[in-house]
Amino acid sequence: MSMNWKQKKKYETLLAREQGFVKKVWGTCHTVCLAYPNVYRIGMANLGFQTVYKIFNELPSFLCERVFLSVPGDDAEFVTGAAETVSLENQKPIRDFDILAFSISFENDYPSILKMLDLGGIPLKPKDRTNNYPLVIGGGIALTLNPEPLTDYFDVFILGEAEEILPKFACVYAEGRRLELNRRSLLIHLQKQIPGIYIPSLYEAHYSPEGKIWDIVPITKGIPKRIQISSVKNINTFCTTEVVSSRDSEMADMFLVEVNRGCPHLCRFCAAGHVYAPPRFRSYEEIIASIDNGLTLKNKIGLVGTAVSDHPDLLKICQYIVDHSAQAGIGSLRLDRMDEKIVDMLKAGGIETVALAPEAGSQRLRDLLRKGITTDDILNAARLLIEKEISNLRLYFMVGLPTETDEDIDAIIDLAKKIQHTALSHTEGKRKFRRVTLSINQFIP
Repeated sequence: MSMNWKQKKKYETLLAREQGFVKKVWGTCHTVCLAYPNVYRIGMANLGFQTVYKIFNELPSFLCERVFLSVPGDDAEFVTGAAETVSLENQKPIRDFDILAFSISFENDYPSILKMLDLGGIPLKPKDRTNNYPLVIGGGIALTLNPEPLTDYFDVFILGEAEEILPKFACVYAEGRRLELNRRSLLIHLQKQIPGIYIPSLYEAHYSPEGKIWDIVPITKGIPKRIQISSVKNINTFCTTEVVSSRDSEMADMFLVEVNRGCPHLCRFCAAGHVYAPPRFRSYEEIIASIDNGLTLKNKIGLVGTAVSDHPDLLKICQYIVDHSAQAGIGSLRLDRMDEKIVDMLKAGGIETVALAPEAGSQRLRDLLRKGITTDDILNAARLLIEKEISNLRLYFMVGLPTETDEDIDAIIDLAKKIQHTALSHTEGKRKFRRVTLSINQFIP
């Protein structure tokens, strides 16, 4: 099977609209195909995905290319054999790589992993993969939270933060290849040498009568009984920013810069705050260096993190961006961290929509979630934003929370009405107020 002209032209067009991609020569490196189990525009907006791409390509003996889920409409060409699943940079079949590495952030993408393996001609089950097939590895927050649903399909899980563990993995993998270890011997070698990786075929899960995992025990001698996941202590030793800028990605107008990891609030529903603990904030100097780099490419800087509002220098960072005639993008702000200076800075940067996250309508549920905010905090934030002529508010809520009652659902409606009333009463017909948008999502344990 060969790559068709339409597919080749599409990939060449995508690359022509990118800045920062790496295209190495085949034949001298260990080859990695980095896979995102969703479409290109979504995957290219993911900082974790871009970070892994950078880490592998900075290693002299490794080559890393990308592959994404085919867009709706292209599937028929793959199924009928008119096209094959190939990498973006050199259009190589994904089955020809040494490693196929999936970056996985969301459980909803799990079926797409199997689809990509199938279309790539790679057996779904590890036991059916010979030495000729790539090692299928997976990482990302979804797998760090719970890899067990996908243990039947992956050779290796790399758990935790990539910056320290991936270079170790690459070093041990390269050593195993030099020793000409077969597939199983290589897996055992990796598990023995690298804390933070989990190779399912070397362990056995025991279940309780209720179907819950009771224990996971090693079935091979000399490997760890427990997988230890550690966080990077000093995030100032590296920068986490957009590596490849694409005009076809989601949020294409923003240059993404990570400002922190972890969160001091530890809301009970939030996985990121717990998985990436402890909270760590990148220094002002490091962030500014990244912003300077971003401003050579774009006029909007997206500040990314699990606790952006808590950064001690957030105001200075936003001021720096505004002083350089650019705009700061912030995904969501803590309601109790909102003050006039921050809102003035957002307004000066041209922001017209701000996202707030009450999460629940009733105080009882917010207390249960450990949100640490009151109805007064919410209304005061809304009032402040409207007074400063930020005319669009987006509010995030969850339904299906433990102990939730009909009264808690009604409280979402009541709170939305109070926010709308607050907005309208403070515009007094003089300033244009556009809308309050509610984003209501199902709680997923």
